[in-house]
Amino acid sequence: MHAILIFLHAKNRPKFSTRVNPFEFPTGIALLWVFFTAVSHVLVGFTWRSNAAVLTKALHVATEATFLVQLSIAFGYYGLSSAVLLIISIILIMVLTLPCSATVGFTSLSGIALDTTNFIAFLYLGCTKRDNKELWMAITAFGIHVLYLISLLFVQNYDNFSEEARGSVRIVGMIFNIIASEIFLQLVHLIEYDPDDSFIVPTDEWIAKREVVSIWTQKGLIIKGYIGDRPMQINVFDPYVTGYSECVPQILNAFLPLFGNCIICSYDKKHLQLKWSFLFAFCFTTKVPRCSEIPDRVFVLTWNHIRIPYRVLFVVIGLVFSMI
Repeated sequence: MHAILIFLHAKNRPKFSTRVNPFEFPTGIALLWVFFTAVSHVLVGFTWRSNAAVLTKALHVATEATFLVQLSIAFGYYGLSSAVLLIISIILIMVLTLPCSATVGFTSLSGIALDTTNFIAFLYLGCTKRDNKELWMAITAFGIHVLYLISLLFVQNYDNFSEEARGSVRIVGMIFNIIASEIFLQLVHLIEYDPDDSFIVPTDEWIAKREVVSIWTQKGLIIKGYIGDRPMQINVFDPYVTGYSECVPQILNAFLPLFGNCIICSYDKKHLQLKWSFLFAFCFTTKVPRCSEIPDRVFVLTWNHIRIPYRVLFVVIGLVFSMI
């Protein structure tokens, strides 16, 4: 969900091309990698080695191979790019046409070979660009993903260990993949959003960087970018451009969104009229006091902040189910 949210919400649509000089990371491919990784884990958990789980795993391998293809093209290694594309084509054709049992082994081994080659290629590039933070975050994610591959090889080749031991190693490998996905999401945040976004920011500096912002205070609502001569559609709870002077009740809407965009217009000198969208229709109207006193500092939520309570919640749910 976070990967999809970033793709839909980012000011600049994520990129699907790689550049070397200067280095430009393909954030769109990274989001696809996270998406297919997450879906494959979910499907394995619910359907085990089903065709759907193997298909999403194959799409994950194809997505990661795209990193290697584009990096090879950037350096003019067209033969390597052609070989990788050929292998990926064979994997996808086999997965789409053959039974699951016939494709698991080939998909896994091919994925291990391609993922390892991809990690080595980016590591070699990183040695020539040692100060590039974005590149080394990507290398770290790829490296942690290699640890997942090592755990997979252990489970597949050491049958003499107990099922509990092999299952524990498999779960640890899945955690490595989750960590790699989190690093990719942080990297996309760093590239597509302001890298200095933090929870508590000076109001003047934050407002100066944006054309439209909303600030919720105990006394009312402050809108920058709304002149007041005609109605304007705006999301007054949009992450990154919504500030809160303190933990006001309105902050809950960022974590449990009930209303999305709203049409804002002047009601009188002391009030703004907000016509809320609910179930894809503007059908709820409220009057909010105008506020002109701008606080010195505000809380600004990002997608990372909004995810924190959900992370805690799902970890607690997972621990409860593991003890049942």
